[in-house]
Amino acid sequence: MTEIMDSPNTTGILIDDYNIPTLFTRYTGLNTSLIANIVMSSDNILEDFSNSVPISITVTHINTFLSQTGVPKQSLLTTDEFVLACVTFIITLVMYYILMGKGHSKKRRRLAADLKIAQDKVHFLEEKLMLFEDDGDAHEGEEIRIFMDGAFDMMHYGHMNAFRLARSLGSHLVVGVNSDKSITECKGAPLMNDDERLTMVKGCKFVDEVVPDCPYVMSETYLNWVMKTYKIDYVIHGDDPCIVNGKDVYESAKKAGKFQSIPRTEGKKEESCCNAGFLMNLG
Repeated sequence: MTEIMDSPNTTGILIDDYNIPTLFTRYTGLNTSLIANIVMSSDNILEDFSNSVPISITVTHINTFLSQTGVPKQSLLTTDEFVLACVTFIITLVMYYILMGKGHSKKRRRLAADLKIAQDKVHFLEEKLMLFEDDGDAHEGEEIRIFMDGAFDMMHYGHMNAFRLARSLGSHLVVGVNSDKSITECKGAPLMNDDERLTMVKGCKFVDEVVPDCPYVMSETYLNWVMKTYKIDYVIHGDDPCIVNGKDVYESAKKAGKFQSIPRTEGKKEESCCNAGFLMNLG
């Protein structure tokens, strides 16, 4: 029979048994000696801070102030307590940022988006109120004719929403569809031809009448012709600037006091639809 070793070890455990992994190591996979080294290193760092001259000077000033306010001597700060308090404060801030900071950032972005939507609605209502105030001579129930123009290439929700908003400002919506030639001269050839774009605009329930071959940049003469021929009260366009060759497309309408803007539908533009269609064709 193997006897227990004759050594000061009186526990009856063989020396090799000390190499068996501990419960902590088996369940966490962490090396206990590594954890111990980290703890000891942290303790050494805190000790160095505690014994540093700046910390000692700072604690001395704080204790002098506390003594003058009547704090008992046994309640004054030690350098160890000051260092631990500072470390705890820093760790708390870091943990708060990790756990809560990202959530607050997302909330701020959501609030900013909601604010933008609310501002657009307020802007639209203000424009609508101004329109009816400017039309003070019109009798209640009298027809208010609205004109808006555009290329309307690759028709999408943004166009439909623009028609809806423009139609809500009056009782009759006339839409001018830019000609292929004028679009090509100003920003490149459209993907859809005149007939296709006219058909799509006519199919929208918010549109009452369509004007074909409308120039992309309306001259004052053309605008006057449209307003006289179609009895237009107001010219409508999105609130984004429309500049071509350094000239405001709606300059003549603004000078005549017949221009009103509507909020643009965010994220909806012909270029986006064209890019999406191009990617689909590649696939």
